[in-house]
Amino acid sequence: MTCKASSTRTVMDGHCFRVFAVTFHPEMEREFISGGWDNTIQFWDTRQQHSVRMLSGPHVCGDTLQIDPAVNHILSGSWRKDNALEIWDYVSGQKVTEVPHDYQGESKIYTCHWLGQDHIVAAGSQSNMLRVINRWTMTTESRLLGLSSAVFGSSVCLAGKWTGLIAATSGTSVYLLERDGQQHSKKQGL
Repeated sequence: MTCKASSTRTVMDGHCFRVFAVTFHPEMEREFISGGWDNTIQFWDTRQQHSVRMLSGPHVCGDTLQIDPAVNHILSGSWRKDNALEIWDYVSGQKVTEVPHDYQGESKIYTCHWLGQDHIVAAGSQSNMLRVINRWTMTTESRLLGLSSAVFGSSVCLAGKWTGLIAATSGTSVYLLERDGQQHSKKQGL
């Protein structure tokens, strides 16, 4: 099956510009969301060719859609100056909150992830910074600064002895980052 917008011009039931992110709902096996340059998040069901609903707002230019099933929230990152990092309610599609910029500089977001139940990892361009944000206070707790180019990709290790380890790409380098106080049974060159 190819999931796409219908030819109907009166209904936006799919994307009209390039799509950069897609993610399945971790607990609803038939549902997934996507985002791209058309400033929408589209909600899909694997049994249907066209999206079933959408929300307007995020300008997605990278892997910047994540769903937290514990509270049914969507984390979205946008490549823009204002409202670059937002949290949405999955069911209603309403914005829950905006994450403020870091005092070290603004970032246009290319990548973001939930880090456990209490944190967010977000990174991008303009200030070329990766930061770990406390989800409840919306303040930056850790950051990687001074990179020569944008951070285009990141990943968080979800299980095993390296749970919470963050990988991030910038230029031709891949950085492996652990936060202060993070405990591992064996450290190898970090």
